Amino acid sequence: MHRYLYALALLGCGGGSKSPDAAVALEAGPCGSETFFTGDFVDWDSSDATFCGIFQATWTVRGDPAHTDSTNPNGRFELCVPPGVVTLVDITPPTVASECVAPQGQMYTARGIAVADPTSIARGAVFSARAFTTTRRDMFFAAAGLPYDALNAQIVVHLATPAAVSCTAPHDAAQAWNGTAWSASSTGVDVLFPNVMIPGSGTTSITVAGGRTVSVPVVADTITYVTP
Repeated sequence: MHRYLYALALLGCGGGSKSPDAAVALEAGPCGSETFFTGDFVDWDSSDATFCGIFQATWTVRGDPAHTDSTNPNGRFELCVPPGVVTLVDITPPTVASECVAPQGQMYTARGIAVADPTSIARGAVFSARAFTTTRRDMFFAAAGLPYDALNAQIVVHLATPAAVSCTAPHDAAQAWNGTAWSASSTGVDVLFPNVMIPGSGTTSITVAGGRTVSVPVVADTITYVTP
């Protein structure tokens, strides 16, 4: 996928500035009439000081296996998604152990769903998703005094700056990342709503204080990621 997008970008610049074909390709962008969706997939405790990307996770547009990408060592993904509509991207964890957490050999096993929101993409919002290894998940929930309920869902909201976030569906106490650590709070740059009960509709609403409300899927034993 990366080589494909890069090749399209090169085609857009080929033939010299006076080439009509080159101008058309350049205006179309790397995804043509589709929308370019990119971001990163990082470890649960990744920070600017100790960055840790998740390598070789597979991101696939739901219902369209031709649109898929495998994350780079830094966790970067690049996809072309349909324009103007909310697109769900299924995340399959890598089959290799984490390259940057101790002890060695820890695996990321949680399935994920990324919500590619056209409004967020259009305004240039940075999409970033966090996942825990199974070992870190158990330690995290124990430290928070919570069970991990595989019959319910997990939702992670990413924001450019800390803000208060709410979730309509019932859930356990929210946990927030402030850039360096997690704590019990619903205000942060990343907010986890743990053990979200699954409504009959299969969706719930996420609201950012002073901002948008978006609808997201709620799936058992799966982390839903959204940047409102």
